[in-house]
Amino acid sequence: MSGNLTEETITEEVQRTFDTSTDERFRQLFVSLVQHLHDFAREWRLTGDEWFAAIDLAKHARSGWTPKRSMAPPAAIVARVRKRNATFAAQRRGAVELAAARLAAS
Repeated sequence: MSGNLTEETITEEVQRTFDTSTDERFRQLFVSLVQHLHDFAREWRLTGDEWFAAIDLAKHARSGWTPKRSMAPPAAIVARVRKRNATFAAQRRGAVELAAARLAAS
């Protein structure tokens, strides 16, 4: 990957990592997945912590994958997603409340 990654260039750089795949279907799926994930991150302006939590979740999901379990994530992963979503929601509520208090005080 290039050392000069920006928000505008990172998606194509990551997609290029699949160029050497010998499985065309795999390449197409993951190039598309990268596009959607990066679009989602930009649309929702994910924080670094949120992005790394998502990457961590993907790593955990991958480590529990077997051909027989490919369609249903383990319950522990679902529980982690719910806990992280609740944590992020609480952080956002706290930030909104803090901003409202600062506005009221000014």
